[in-house]
Amino acid sequence: MISNINLPPAVLRKVYFDNARRIFARSLLPVVKAVKINRDFVPDGSLNEPEWKSAMPCRLEYGIRDSVARPNLSTPVRLFWSDEVLYLSFESPY
Repeated sequence: MISNINLPPAVLRKVYFDNARRIFARSLLPVVKAVKINRDFVPDGSLNEPEWKSAMPCRLEYGIRDSVARPNLSTPVRLFWSDEVLYLSFESPY
C-alpha cells in the first residue's frame, strides 16, 4: 500500500481521494429528488412560498467533467413539481 511509505497526508489524499473522484466523476455528482406538490403558483423570485422552504437544497459545486469541487461557486438548488410545472430555484453567488 502507498500509505506504508510515509508520504505526507496531502500526497496520500491526492493519490486516493482526488484521483478516485476524477475516475468516478459522473457517478459522484450530487443527486436531488424533486417532491410533488399539490398546487401551482406563479414564481416571483422571492422564494417566500411555503413549498420553497420545504424543498431540500442540493449544493451544486462540482465540475461536470472532472468533479473538482469549486466551493466558491457553490449554488444551492431546490426543486419540486406539480402535474403541470417543474419548479427550480438557484441561489447563484453572481
